[in-house]
Amino acid sequence: MGNYLKNTIVNYSRKTLDNYSVQDYTAKSMIDIRSYINELSSDYFSYYEIKENDTLERISYELYGTPDYWDIILLINDQSPLKDTPYSYDAISLIAEQDVQDFESEIYKNTIPINERELIIADYIKTRQADSESKRIIRVMKQSKISIFLQELFELNL
Repeated sequence: MGNYLKNTIVNYSRKTLDNYSVQDYTAKSMIDIRSYINELSSDYFSYYEIKENDTLERISYELYGTPDYWDIILLINDQSPLKDTPYSYDAISLIAEQDVQDFESEIYKNTIPINERELIIADYIKTRQADSESKRIIRVMKQSKISIFLQELFELNL
């Protein structure tokens, strides 16, 4: 994801996490908005397949003509921007390599034998890739409903 994600429909409350100020995706306003979304009829939604290395901003731009509605996509799917979007094979491979290195340094205090290491990484990649692929199809708000949705949210003061 880009470094320019904007918050478009929710004034996220913030909390401090490891000396960083971050958006609180578990705040009451978020829970209320998710409840509201879950009550909407199915004619508000369609499905979208996320392409390799797609960004939420690009999907928002393609669907709604603006990159600013990326958070609506996350809210509709009850997802976190960091852990719930699909990763590319290359990203998964890098994560697997780092996780195995961390495991080696913590448990073995040195390196795992090469043949065992390769099996661990291959298994990790297979598991993570299957999980990532399961997140490729997402529910999105139909373009014809987005302005109605935003107006209703504004009127509900969520």
